[in-house]
Amino acid sequence: MNKHNLATNFTRYGIDVCCIQETKIFLGCDEEINNHGLICLPTNNKASGLGFIVNEKWKPKIDEVWKVSERISVLQFKIESKRGDKITVLNVYGPQTGITKKTPQEADRFYEQLNEIISEQRKKSSLLVIAGDFISIVGKRADMDN
Repeated sequence: MNKHNLATNFTRYGIDVCCIQETKIFLGCDEEINNHGLICLPTNNKASGLGFIVNEKWKPKIDEVWKVSERISVLQFKIESKRGDKITVLNVYGPQTGITKKTPQEADRFYEQLNEIISEQRKKSSLLVIAGDFISIVGKRADMDN
């Protein structure tokens, strides 16, 4: 799906923030598409890349965006609230099963980093949202013939 189709669907469904994975944008980007902000963090891997699409009403509230690793990035909004002054969105892209079977330490490293950033941001944020693609299998497909 191209950037403009993504922004059109974003508007159609009234989405405020969307986490995207596999952007494949090496140098990153910070651009406006249909009044929405598209922020892609730089990547060293041709098969990955993380980013965010932010509704125009939330763009002025963006405080910081950063990359923790090739698999975790952070978008932080500055807000005024009784519970605190930040909303933090973590965008995650978990390691695939094939990778974790060959190198189990890859999954361990991913979850260690994720736990560290969650612990850190819980202390600083009034709301912490974790979204993305964990590439997890949570069950088996039922046999439709029975």
